[in-house]
Amino acid sequence: MDVMNEFIERAGFALSLHSPWLFRNIIRPELYRRETDPEDVHEAALEMADRYASVIAAHRECFDFPDLRITIKGKSFIPFGTAAGMDKNGDAIVPFSNVFGFLEPGTVTFLDRRGNDKPRVAIDDGNRDFYNVQGFPSKGLMYFLDRVDRYKSHPLSNNVPLYVNICGVPPTNMDRDEALDRAWDETDAMILHLVNSVDGFVWNPFSPNTETLKMLRTPRAFERYAKLFKLNADKKLRLVKMGPYDAHQRGEWLSLVGAWLDGGGDGIVAVNTYATPRNEVPVESWGYPTAGRSGKFLSDYRLRAVNDTRREFPQSVIFATGGIFDADDAYNTFYKGADAVEGYTPFAYEGLGLSRKLMKGVSKLMRRDGYQTLEDLRQDVRGEAQDYFCLR
Repeated sequence: MDVMNEFIERAGFALSLHSPWLFRNIIRPELYRRETDPEDVHEAALEMADRYASVIAAHRECFDFPDLRITIKGKSFIPFGTAAGMDKNGDAIVPFSNVFGFLEPGTVTFLDRRGNDKPRVAIDDGNRDFYNVQGFPSKGLMYFLDRVDRYKSHPLSNNVPLYVNICGVPPTNMDRDEALDRAWDETDAMILHLVNSVDGFVWNPFSPNTETLKMLRTPRAFERYAKLFKLNADKKLRLVKMGPYDAHQRGEWLSLVGAWLDGGGDGIVAVNTYATPRNEVPVESWGYPTAGRSGKFLSDYRLRAVNDTRREFPQSVIFATGGIFDADDAYNTFYKGADAVEGYTPFAYEGLGLSRKLMKGVSKLMRRDGYQTLEDLRQDVRGEAQDYFCLR
C-alpha cells in the first residue's frame, strides 16, 4: 500500500469510529471488493483493526460512558462487548479493548482445529444475516495465551475484562465415553492454563455446527461442567453459552440453565446462532446440510431467553447477544433483564462505531426513564424479578 492510500485508509478508518454509515457504505464494500469470501473479509477487518490500533486508542474516550458502568464479581466495566466468533483467536484484543467495555474472544479449543472446509460462511445483506458452518476453527490454547500475554504488556491496551469462550470438543473417531472424557480433559486443561490470565469463562456447548457437542447438552453434563469451572475458577465469572429455543422448548432449555446454576455457574450468554436447513441458506450451492444463522432475526429469541431466565433465576448473570443493531433494542434487552450486551454480526455490518452509537443511545434512553446510571436500572429490574419469583 503506497503512502497516500495508507493515509486515506487510516483517515477513513478513524472517521468510521464515529460513523457506522461510513463503514457500512464505504469501508465494508471496499473490503468485499478485495476479497470474495466473507470469512476472508472478516480476517482482513481484524488485521485492519490491529494495524490501526493507535488510531483506535487515540479515540478511547469517545467510547467511555461512566454512567453505563456496572459491577459484576468485583469488576466494574461498561457492559457492551464482543461476542464469541468476532475475535476467535484473540488477534484483535488490543484494539478492541479501546472500543468495548469487555471482550469475549473465542471459541478457543485446546489444540488447533482446521474446522470445516471452505466455503463455510455466507451472507444475506438484505436481511443483514450471516450463515456459517465453520466447525470451531481455532489456532489453539497456546496461540491464544500468547495473544493474551501481548495484550497484558501492550502499551495501547485498555484494561477491560476478558471472558474467554472455550470448549473441549468430543472427537468423532471415539466411542461416546472416550469422546466425553477427551472433551472433559481438554476443558479442564484450558481452565487451568487460563485462570490466571482472564477474568472469566464462557463454556460453549451450543454451536449448531459441531455435531458431537450434542452429547454435552444434558442437565447432568451442565451441572458437572459447572462444578469443574467452580472448582478451578471459583473467583472468576462463569457463564454458559446457550442456543436459541422455540416456545415449546422452554422447559427443556430452562432445565439446562438450572443445572448450570445448581453446579455453581454464575449465569448464561444468550443466544447462539440458530440451526438452519440447507434450503434456507441464500446461496446457490451450500455444501453442508445445515448452517448457523445469526443476525437481527434473533431478537425475539434473545429477548425470550433474557426474560425467561431473569424471571426463573432472578440473581443469575445474563449476557445477551443476537442481532443487536440499534440502541432501542439494546435498551429493551437491559430492561428485560440483561446485565450486559454483546455482538458480532452487527459489527460486521456497521463497524466499530456501532459500539459508541449503542452506548450513547442507551445512556439517553435510561435517562428518559429516570435512571441516572445503568446500575440503577439493573438493580431495579433484578428487584422486580425477585419480587415476581417470590410471589408466584
